[in-house]
Amino acid sequence: MRSLDPLATLAFLAAATKQIALGTAVLNLPFRPALVTAKWLATVQDLSGGRVRIGVGTGWMDEEFRALGLDPKRRGTMTDESLALLHRCFEDEVVEVNGQEIVFQPRPVRPPIYVGGWPPYALRRAVRFGDGWIPAGIEPTELKPAIAQLRELSEAAGRRALEVVAMKTLPLA
Repeated sequence: MRSLDPLATLAFLAAATKQIALGTAVLNLPFRPALVTAKWLATVQDLSGGRVRIGVGTGWMDEEFRALGLDPKRRGTMTDESLALLHRCFEDEVVEVNGQEIVFQPRPVRPPIYVGGWPPYALRRAVRFGDGWIPAGIEPTELKPAIAQLRELSEAAGRRALEVVAMKTLPLA
């Protein structure tokens, strides 16, 4: 099976198109250095004229974590740290990373962030860091209670109801 890097693919599509929205569902944040990911996203967002939508996740397959030399037990923490840095990079021109201040440029409008995964963790992460939720592995009949929980969490955090984005996987030709 052909598996392309999602951020390189977004850059290619940004150059090849002029109007379509560009996005991932989902980019496993623990697998990538946070600052490099923020730079990729800012660059593609800038070059595409603001067409990027980013779906993120924590990853789940232990073999992938082992191959990358990462501890799967830290995946939630690593994802939260990456999302926090992503927000800082799009909010402030000077960002502190690992005790070092850097100028983060370009700094276009932050792309919408959709957090993928299962309740309750993905819902809490979506409310804390995201603009929406991408249900993963949940049957449509089970979505209603999860969406109600997402609305409750959003209200408790003083946020508007987040968008829910359902996706269907299509076979490659």
